[in-house]
Amino acid sequence: KDALSASGNKGVTRSFPHTPGIDAAGQVVETSTATASSFKDGDPVLLTGYDLGMNTDGGFGEYIRVPSHWIVNMPANWDARTAMVYGTAGLTAGLCVQRLLRMGAT
Repeated sequence: KDALSASGNKGVTRSFPHTPGIDAAGQVVETSTATASSFKDGDPVLLTGYDLGMNTDGGFGEYIRVPSHWIVNMPANWDARTAMVYGTAGLTAGLCVQRLLRMGAT
């Protein structure tokens, strides 16, 4: 998606200029009162998918503001680099395997 967006594909990004990056990892810097119970400043988090990097400033930004339901807590023993090595494709594949195992696949 990043390449399509950067090349001006209007099916991916409708408003320019924008900051690309369909994945993001880092820490919570500021929360609104509505999300304060879910995340607190300093929490390590990651985000893949949704509208990130398409019509919302993406993960290449130094700071981004996203809805709290887009982010998840960083898995234990992961850092931002590890999360981005897996990226959207790797995390999606992992979730699929996890679901298959829960359903009894061997």
